[in-house]
Amino acid sequence: MNEEIIKRVVKCVKKVIDTPAADDPTKYDEPLTGTVFQLSAIDMTYLLLEVTDEFKIRFEASDVENYGFNSINKIAKTVEGKLQ
Repeated sequence: MNEEIIKRVVKCVKKVIDTPAADDPTKYDEPLTGTVFQLSAIDMTYLLLEVTDEFKIRFEASDVENYGFNSINKIAKTVEGKLQ
């Protein structure tokens, strides 16, 4: 996976919530709404907007419905697919 995309996704996460977990690559597969990151539905909405703005891409409902926004790595993978 593209490390630059991951770094930019982490930057977006940090804009929404300030947590040390965002700096720990071993946590990048953890669910963002789980006990490690604890993002709320509103936080997830803000994150979607941040990622959309950062990468200048649009997401389809299926990207979110299919858990494409479940973790930092999944967001990066979804973004990578959109940029190709």
